[in-house]
Amino acid sequence: MKQIFFALFCLFLLPDSACGQTVETISENDFINAIIEDFLSDNDELNVDPVMLYDQLNELKNHPININKAGFEELQQLFFIPDNILQDILTYRSEEGDFISVYELQAVPTLGVDDIRKMIPFITIGEKASRFNVPIPEMLLKGQNTVFVKWETLAEEQVGYSEERKISGSSYYLGDRYKLFLRYRHQYSNKLSYGFTAEKDPGEEFFQGSNKKTGFDFYSFHAFLKNYSPRLKAIALGDYAISLGQGLITNYGFGYGKSSFATLIKKGGPVLLPYTSTLENNFFRGIAATVQLSKRFECTAFASHRNVDANLGEPDSLIDYDFGFTSLQASGFHRTQAEIDDKNAIKSTDAGLNLKYNYHNLSISLNGLYTEFNKVYIPQKRLDNLFAFSGKSLSNISFDYAYIYRNFYFFGETARSDNGALATVNGVLITLDRRVDLALFHRYLPVDYQSLNPRVFAEGSTGSNENGFYLGAKFYPARGWTIDAYFDVWKNPWLRFNVASPSVGREYLAKIQYSIKRKFDIYIQYKNETKAQNISDSELLKKVGEQNKQQIRVHLAHKLNKNLELRNRFEWVFYQDASGQKSNGFMVFQDVLYKPIQIPVSFTARLAYFDTKDYSSRIYAFENDLLYSFSIPPYYYKGTRWYLNVRSKIARNIMLEAGIAQTILANQKTIGSGLEQINGNTKTELRAQMKLSF
Repeated sequence: MKQIFFALFCLFLLPDSACGQTVETISENDFINAIIEDFLSDNDELNVDPVMLYDQLNELKNHPININKAGFEELQQLFFIPDNILQDILTYRSEEGDFISVYELQAVPTLGVDDIRKMIPFITIGEKASRFNVPIPEMLLKGQNTVFVKWETLAEEQVGYSEERKISGSSYYLGDRYKLFLRYRHQYSNKLSYGFTAEKDPGEEFFQGSNKKTGFDFYSFHAFLKNYSPRLKAIALGDYAISLGQGLITNYGFGYGKSSFATLIKKGGPVLLPYTSTLENNFFRGIAATVQLSKRFECTAFASHRNVDANLGEPDSLIDYDFGFTSLQASGFHRTQAEIDDKNAIKSTDAGLNLKYNYHNLSISLNGLYTEFNKVYIPQKRLDNLFAFSGKSLSNISFDYAYIYRNFYFFGETARSDNGALATVNGVLITLDRRVDLALFHRYLPVDYQSLNPRVFAEGSTGSNENGFYLGAKFYPARGWTIDAYFDVWKNPWLRFNVASPSVGREYLAKIQYSIKRKFDIYIQYKNETKAQNISDSELLKKVGEQNKQQIRVHLAHKLNKNLELRNRFEWVFYQDASGQKSNGFMVFQDVLYKPIQIPVSFTARLAYFDTKDYSSRIYAFENDLLYSFSIPPYYYKGTRWYLNVRSKIARNIMLEAGIAQTILANQKTIGSGLEQINGNTKTELRAQMKLSF
């Protein structure tokens, strides 16, 4: 009976094409690019690790989720779909029986066609069940091996490499100007993953100086086993990532900050993940495991010990050079002697626990994290640091929850730091009908709440000194049309860096998009942000005013055929600082993406023109790059930028890539500043990469 209904559904409700072709898929590479572009097109900070994001989606592509067998936690790996809609998929399956096709998802009342397009590369209705207790030797010897080797450099010389600075005794880069990257990973199905990553940044020494014995400056190793038995859900050795609650303590999951995905604000996904990125911080190193204690209880425990970069301060300062440190260093660069002195300067020991209880539509977790340094942390003496953590150890504990009641999805987390401060975030996702989704989120982050690595949804990054309310909405007014909008308002009860008094801020965004089955896309986006900023009349007395930034973007993408796609963007920025000074800008680019099916060669290219007054009116634009590389440079001053990337599959298991990008500034004699400065108006980037699979 259900098969007859589905056939009629396809025939009468979707008459413009065969049912099996109604929802046109979007490749996982294009989707990753779209996600990262949206997140970083106008933000300085990365809200999600692109390498981990790519790995997660690539794993799902190779081993899709069986939507007839998956539970809620497994479906949460589709992090681009709101949790309330994932629950609606399970409800539909429970009431109507197994899906007979992935296209039957169109019958789920709250699931839009655009979301289904994104899901299809990563889901299946296959009956293949996951094997438990696969012998370890079998997983070690069989499976897929992948090796990446990458090289990058600049054609022009930067000041940091000049012989004059070396002769004069000034600070300079000790290593050569090449970036080198080596990555090996073995995967058996979606059960076993092990491998290592090695990286040398430009300016870092290679088999000489501080890296004479180690060669590469940074190494990362992971071994990760998942679903080995019904009890042992995951175990990690080496480097791994932890996600707890909504990020008041720590969260490396794929959660969203403020973006045009207006209703995707809840953080979710597995507690434990293998760490596969090149970012040299925000991960744990040691052992971790997730165990199913009973039908409803699950426990994740972890322990970590690793060296951490830190600024130990000057020997003649008030802080004892051998006793304390003033800040943690997150850049991962070790190019100059000062940066090398900060490398692995302190040791961090961490231990934590996540105890989760699941019952029907309710999930409750208890989280804890303890961190101890071998030296005392003494932050710089500034008024905005008055309530910041100082000491040798810090412990946090939190309670988080998620509860579904009809079309309401409630979630939140409340955390306590060991000084007694309480922080809480709470939200609700509401599906009003198939055409309207809402998201409401409140955050209360007191100035004295302390956490070393929070990743909570907020305007600031410290996880403290902020109270705010967010309202997001997504509308589907007609076939092919979507509207995303949000409004966010917040208050900072205490001083912030570069803001010498308590302050308030507000931000809103609206995006209208029209798509024709991914063959043609056009959207218009407007963003307005107002927040406080110092007016530096004098060093002794600083006034505080409001800065405002407005951005207007028009973006068009047109697939001329299966091989060729064109993209155009026009963007304007209008900025006014707290003193009334204005800085405006404009940018336009033309992209060409050529990916022929008949021959194993493809390329992407861009030509961009930009004209902005200064860095304040900079415009960020995502750039297509080599696989596992993600570039979002700022465009500012007046000039042009172009790039060309070529990819060729020379054999079934060998892929070669090469790229060149160049920025030409018309009204500047130098590019960059400090040791990164180029004495000239051009900057040319060269890169090449090889991927070997076996």
